[in-house]
Amino acid sequence: ADAAARPSAGALRDAADARDRATRDAADLRRRLDECEGDLKGLRIHKEDAAKARDEAERKLREHDARVLRAEKSINDLEAAADARVAAAEQKIRELEAENAAQIGDRVAAAIRGERLKIEREFRDELAAARAQVKAAERLADEERDKRRKLHNRVMELQGNIRVMCRARPPRAGAPSALFPREGCVKIRQPEYCDDADFEFDAVFDPTSSQIEVFDSVRDLVTSALDGYSVCIFAYGQTGSGKTYTMEGPADKRGVNVRAIARVLEAASMRSDGVSYEPLEISMLEIYNEQVRDLLRPPGAAAERLEVATATGESVVKGLTKQSVFTADEIEKLIAAGARHRAAGAHALNKDSSRSHSIVTLYIRGTTAAGDALSSKLHLVDLAGSERLDKTGATGDRLTEAKAINKSLSALGDVLTALASQRRGHVPYRNSKLTYLLQDSLSGDSKALMFVNVSTDADDVPETLCSLRFAARAHDVALGQAKKNVAP
Repeated sequence: ADAAARPSAGALRDAADARDRATRDAADLRRRLDECEGDLKGLRIHKEDAAKARDEAERKLREHDARVLRAEKSINDLEAAADARVAAAEQKIRELEAENAAQIGDRVAAAIRGERLKIEREFRDELAAARAQVKAAERLADEERDKRRKLHNRVMELQGNIRVMCRARPPRAGAPSALFPREGCVKIRQPEYCDDADFEFDAVFDPTSSQIEVFDSVRDLVTSALDGYSVCIFAYGQTGSGKTYTMEGPADKRGVNVRAIARVLEAASMRSDGVSYEPLEISMLEIYNEQVRDLLRPPGAAAERLEVATATGESVVKGLTKQSVFTADEIEKLIAAGARHRAAGAHALNKDSSRSHSIVTLYIRGTTAAGDALSSKLHLVDLAGSERLDKTGATGDRLTEAKAINKSLSALGDVLTALASQRRGHVPYRNSKLTYLLQDSLSGDSKALMFVNVSTDADDVPETLCSLRFAARAHDVALGQAKKNVAP
């Protein structure tokens, strides 16, 4: 009986093997925990160093600003003293001329003219020296501002803040309402308030900027999708401000969408570090009146209403068409075909106004040299324009569309406000199809960039200010440092 109760030798070996495996797994987990703690400590030190450097740059900037003020005061003092000296000399000359008009000869008159020229020359030299000092101080101040802006951007990147870039379209008529005093800054003139409004972003593109310049600013962000980072780029602004031009562009001046996907294709084919990719897939949808519709559906097929679901933290549209792409020509043809299906209409401000939100998504899957699975998504979003109904004169279907557009953009604003809150609680992603679909791009593991497109027409100043304030609010949102989607 005792022999029957004892475990067999095989059972003992299995138990020993299980114990050894558990010991090895525990050691492996401890090692990974130590690595994660080391990485976290390094990131914290890096962030603290960046913050200290930014504070030091700001202190130097304040010192240079004080130098500029002192130099300007010195100029004013020199000008006042020089004016007084010139006035005194001229008064003296007039007195001498009046007293000795009959006796003063050519030699005395020449001496008087020489004295006047000497005074004027001294004044010009002193004024030129003072102006040179001011220019030098302003140059140093500009250098410190640029250093501070770069350090600030680095801190924002470490915190995972939404990057924001502003692009201004040319005015339709009259003088522009926007000025661009320095890099990364846009100034909106408000004559009725006797005050101008300044906004600073990661980059600002004036009306002369080209499509290539705009894309170059996001090229590295786009390419990072090949490393497993999910990326979301979206364009926001009032109707007619140039969002679709920036994201899609005409056939001879392609926008971010085509250029970004073509760049990913090119970079994937040139990769030489052992990473291999499956064929890249693309989808294209629109959100029209809170309905998700497939823009790559077969020709003649009805626009079926699709549903959004979240699975393992990822937003998924059931039944959405995905097509493989291999060349830039295929990309252009697919996006052009999808654009033809997109809802558009005319109103008082725009004869070809987009009446829906368009989302082009590139799906990237691959395998690293170590055999790990890599996956990411590149979202390219052209939001419908925010509208003031009293200006667009929308009625009927246009009015219904405008209400749906404004409601979804308001929901996006609510999500950004909740994300920017120091006491982050519930984030209302489900308040609109737009925010629900972009939930995985705005919830912490992705990189996000916003183009705020603005009009420079004087009549559009109120809407321009609303767009820029919305963008400033988005810039304050820290999503957390992006993570690679790489798994064994």
